[in-house]
Amino acid sequence: MTLKQLSYFLEIANCGNMSKAAKKLNIAQPPLSIQLKALEEELQTKLFDRNTRYMQLTEAGTYLYDRASQVLELIRCTENDLKGFQSSSTGTLTLGMISSCGCAILDHKIQLFRQKFPNVHFEISEGNTFELLDKLRKRELDLAVIRTPFDSKDLQYIEILNEPFCAVGIPALLSECKTDCISLTQLSALPLIYYKRFENLIQVAFLSQNLPNSCYCKNEDARTSLMWARAGMGVALVPRSIIQSINVENLSVKEILEPTFHTSICIASRKEQYLSQYAKEFLQIFSE
Repeated sequence: MTLKQLSYFLEIANCGNMSKAAKKLNIAQPPLSIQLKALEEELQTKLFDRNTRYMQLTEAGTYLYDRASQVLELIRCTENDLKGFQSSSTGTLTLGMISSCGCAILDHKIQLFRQKFPNVHFEISEGNTFELLDKLRKRELDLAVIRTPFDSKDLQYIEILNEPFCAVGIPALLSECKTDCISLTQLSALPLIYYKRFENLIQVAFLSQNLPNSCYCKNEDARTSLMWARAGMGVALVPRSIIQSINVENLSVKEILEPTFHTSICIASRKEQYLSQYAKEFLQIFSE
């Protein structure tokens, strides 16, 4: 099994058609078919279900697709890392970022890093915390900017921002609150909207004060919570930095008065992983 075979296999899977893959690889179709046949014979398994128009991955093919993608990505990263040994001031930093971390990353510290490493470029991968942790563990990222809570058993990380949650809703829903802050007691009487991964944190906060939690809508993205709040469906509970990155004009925003009702943005890496000098410096700048 060669890297060329794996590369050809991935292209066939992505195109779903042998002729399209051959055209994209700029080779004739017969040699491509021979390479695939040799790969299947070596592995003694069928990688595609073939018909006249489309090639569908088998279960074994799907497994190989994931592994081959990881192998080729690891090689790409290794090449970049080895180039970094020649010069610690050039290279590419592969950085995973959650959508709500802009205010924590794009400040004067990122400018300090750019001044120190003007020839280091960024490759950004966006997703939620769990998606980014999966990529980090698969060695597809150097560093990941993620949000608590998360499983940290195989990670090392620094906290760059600890922030409170805010309640966001149309003014009519929050009209009883006359200040810029709101208590859990006041919130307990309102229909609440929040991202599922914050559910345990929210429930614990309300239970600690023996208050009911009137959840109206749970969802998969804090931005969805804000869209529902804008529609007047309830009060969204979101970290403060999300409000700073999304337009909340015509909405009422109240900081939640509860010390345990906080979340942190962190920069994580795998324990004992190799980090380039500029990746180490990136962490050092943001830890100060």
